[in-house]
Amino acid sequence: MDENEDIEFEDEETEKKTRVRAARYQCRQCWSKGRQEYKSDTEPAPTIPCECGGKKVLKTETGDLFLFRLHNEIQKTRVQCDVRLSHLMRSHRKDERTEGVSKKIKMIEDEIAREIEKTVDGTKLWEDWASMVKGLGKYSLGKLMAAVDIEWAGTVSQLWRFAGFMPGEKREKGQVLHFSMALKTHCWKVGTSLMRAKGRYYMYYCEQKKRYEERFTAEGLKIVAGKKGGEKEGEISKGHIHMMALRKMIKLFLSHFWSIYRQSAGLPVTKPYVNDQLKHDTYYEPFIDEGMEIVKPKKSRKKTASP
Repeated sequence: MDENEDIEFEDEETEKKTRVRAARYQCRQCWSKGRQEYKSDTEPAPTIPCECGGKKVLKTETGDLFLFRLHNEIQKTRVQCDVRLSHLMRSHRKDERTEGVSKKIKMIEDEIAREIEKTVDGTKLWEDWASMVKGLGKYSLGKLMAAVDIEWAGTVSQLWRFAGFMPGEKREKGQVLHFSMALKTHCWKVGTSLMRAKGRYYMYYCEQKKRYEERFTAEGLKIVAGKKGGEKEGEISKGHIHMMALRKMIKLFLSHFWSIYRQSAGLPVTKPYVNDQLKHDTYYEPFIDEGMEIVKPKKSRKKTASP
């Protein structure tokens, strides 16, 4: 749909919503040409006409994305009840109605989580890889699969950007987000789970944490414990280093998730930009924790420039 196309609408509000949606969505072929930028919408239509005449069928038709969003909202409501109960407990009071509501919401939350887990059963992504990764369960994988349109994400960089893990990604007042905060939050939760499970991704996290510590020490920065008032000049906190290493581990995990998910869907897969274009040597194959063997990074051969 062209922004200047002459179409009759019921009212101005309908026209505004329709044109905004048409500008945000398009078919995979047009998106790959870089004609428009993908942005999420809270209430997308089932199909959106594209400028090439085709249609982009949105992921909401499958119901997986709806379950992802619904579970997040119900979880927030249940947490609100729990926070109220904890505050009442401090003053030695009780509220039976809030307790009853919290239990009912928890039951609904668990039921939706089971439905999300069912979407993972029998998938190649789960059977060939995720089931052998410590710290990654069906629920966590199901929410990732629901939130990510793998056909749209033609490169891992596009997935990183949509998940909010590209450099400089942050929320700015008055600016429309081009990444999903819900997906970003879930990725941090998955990363924390992988770290606590102490599998191969945790080993990678430890390697990166050590590298950061050595780098900052060589640069003359003093590594200090987190304290009130933040970091001073010439200092960097242990928590800062921890978050940097954890973020790097999550990006590696997402790259493995992307490559195996694309392969299982019969879609083309490329190596990350730093390996494919910048010719970096280190490339990590997807980790599995079966047998807990030490995973060594593969080194790709550098292409020699022609004289």
